[in-house]
Amino acid sequence: MRDVQKSRVYTAEECLRQFSKPLPTVVDVETYLKRVWRSKRFRADYTSAWLGGPPRVKDGRGRRSGCAGYWSMSLPLFARNDWYALHELAHTVAMRERPQGRDLTWQAHGWQFASTYLRLVLLFMGREAHDALKASFKLHRVRTRPKRQPTPAQRYAGYRLLGYMRRKRAGYEAAAE
Repeated sequence: MRDVQKSRVYTAEECLRQFSKPLPTVVDVETYLKRVWRSKRFRADYTSAWLGGPPRVKDGRGRRSGCAGYWSMSLPLFARNDWYALHELAHTVAMRERPQGRDLTWQAHGWQFASTYLRLVLLFMGREAHDALKASFKLHRVRTRPKRQPTPAQRYAGYRLLGYMRRKRAGYEAAAE
């Protein structure tokens, strides 16, 4: 499935640069992520992701961007700061929290990732950074919740309205002949 929110997320998260703290070495990134991983709030919110242990941080030499997987992440030199590390950690957490099986709606930068990322920014970068990111997500139309499904009553009302409009159009077409 196409990752429709990817460019929106990248554009929206630029607002976090002003709140960013550099993490110059891989060891600094690992230390920061271990501190995040050991926090009680992280453990309470992401229990099933927490059980797997923190992802291993690799030197991202030769990469044009950071990447994260189930067990590890790579961060090139330009990406070694706290918000970029949280971005990649949100990928890992969203992957681990994802229900197993064939979930055809899951995307790498989908609403599950965006909601995890927003929560991590709140917990570890502060309220001001969270509010800025949330406003930027809203401005750039980044989803942080699943699409609402209509109730059976709403669906029935829609079908009735559609039938009415079809009959009305048919009446106009018959009158025109």
